[in-house]
Order: sequence, then C-alpha cells, then structure tokens
Amino acid sequence: MAINLVLNRQVNIIGASTPTIAVKTRGNKGTKLLLRIQKILEEIRALQESGAVV
Repeated sequence: MAINLVLNRQVNIIGASTPTIAVKTRGNKGTKLLLRIQKILEEIRALQESGAVV
C-alpha cells in the first residue's frame, strides 16, 4: 500500500466492514503521540489528494 511506503511502515490499515488504522506508537505519549498521529493523517490526506491508492 502507498501509505505504508510513505510512512515507513508506521501504520497498519486493517480492511474490514469498518476500516481501522493502527498506529505504532514507539513509546510516544501525550502531545508527542498526537503530533505523530496528526502527521500520519496529513500524509494520508496528501496521498488521497494526489490520487495515489491509500
């Protein structure tokens, strides 16, 4: 998947009736974790806007 290549395997997207995004936290907590998730979501949005398969 394109998202795994961009995010260096930091996330797993689990396809089901309700898709789930699993983020590897690598010990991050609080604000640091939220900033990491924000970056991941921004990368997903950029891929969607570029027409890449997410």
